Amino acid sequence: MREVKALTDFYEKIIYADLISKNIKPDRYGGIRKSVKLHGASGISVRISGYGKTPRECAEKLAFAEIKHNSEAGLQRSEKRFNDVALEWFENSKSHADLAEKNVQTYKCNLNNHILPYFENRTIGSITQADLQRFLNTFEGQGESHVKKIRMTLLQIVKYAIMNGYSNMPALFTLKMPRVTENKRRDKLTESELAKLMKAVPYHKSGTLFLIMLICGLRPSEAIRLQWSDVDLEKGYLRVGKSKTKNGENRVIPIAEIGVDYLRALKAEYIRNSKPLEYVFTQPSNMEKPHNISTLENAFKNLKREADILAGAKMYRNKIVTSTFKRNITAYYLRHTFCSFLSFSGTSDYVAKRLMGHSLNDSVTAGVYTHYNDDEILKAAKPYLDYVSLKLDKILEKPEAER
Repeated sequence: MREVKALTDFYEKIIYADLISKNIKPDRYGGIRKSVKLHGASGISVRISGYGKTPRECAEKLAFAEIKHNSEAGLQRSEKRFNDVALEWFENSKSHADLAEKNVQTYKCNLNNHILPYFENRTIGSITQADLQRFLNTFEGQGESHVKKIRMTLLQIVKYAIMNGYSNMPALFTLKMPRVTENKRRDKLTESELAKLMKAVPYHKSGTLFLIMLICGLRPSEAIRLQWSDVDLEKGYLRVGKSKTKNGENRVIPIAEIGVDYLRALKAEYIRNSKPLEYVFTQPSNMEKPHNISTLENAFKNLKREADILAGAKMYRNKIVTSTFKRNITAYYLRHTFCSFLSFSGTSDYVAKRLMGHSLNDSVTAGVYTHYNDDEILKAAKPYLDYVSLKLDKILEKPEAER
């Protein structure tokens, strides 16, 4: 057995070294005893020992003891319940990670509502790739985005199980997507909607937040975590730090001049009110507390209401009874509009993906542009800056400090 011989050779060298350094000594009968601590995948350590008349015999006993332990431990790990492994994965990998709360809740929902109930009575070692595929196929006909999130969650759980010795499944296993319903087209703002919202920006406490989300394409989770240390007003760009929810970590995005003006005015307001310059966008009622997803969504609803009133919505007792908006729009429409601006401005696909934080699936294209550093990306984004500046200069007033 190669494994026994290799382990024996390994332990024999250790034993000889210990004898020379006198870390261990033969007993009065000339026998040698050596103990070793083994660290398990779950973090629990156990100690094994060997005894023999010679270093070789002692090393061989240690080798057999380790193989026996690994075999028993492997069996115990494979008999662990799938649900216990899934929850262990969540606690170790997700619940304390740098994720937006909304995404943590998505993982939780996928676990509690779909994955755990299906595999409830199964051990991790009994689950095969076919079992996983059979589970995923139960979502046939459902929305593409929903099924992709469940598939991703499942893949991460099983890969965690493989890495920790709970499963003997091949590390390179794959799961095919079932036939799903194509995602709904992501709508951008119409020219009318954009003009109405921009008219309200100078008069709304969170107006600068939504302006920057528009011209920099920030996701809500990225906007609420943006700090002043991420913004360079002199060079006119901001940096999106680590975002484990998506690709495009640590990317730079240029800020159109009108956006820089609004950020300067916002920063001056912080300084004037002696507030800490940490988070860029804080709650209207408390300039020391950053927005969360809930307060951001409420602020956008309030911006839309003000825009609606300015556009001539019919009111009754301070309530809008006839809106000038023909549909419900959310803050995420700002990012969709940013993406359309990139397309209309003729910005290259590669630069657009870098600015949006999308994955670079085309390895050939990515390889051609690997030499692009931050400065070159910002320079290549000039067509976009020219386009968005021309568009916004027509519909957006400068901040009060710049008028």
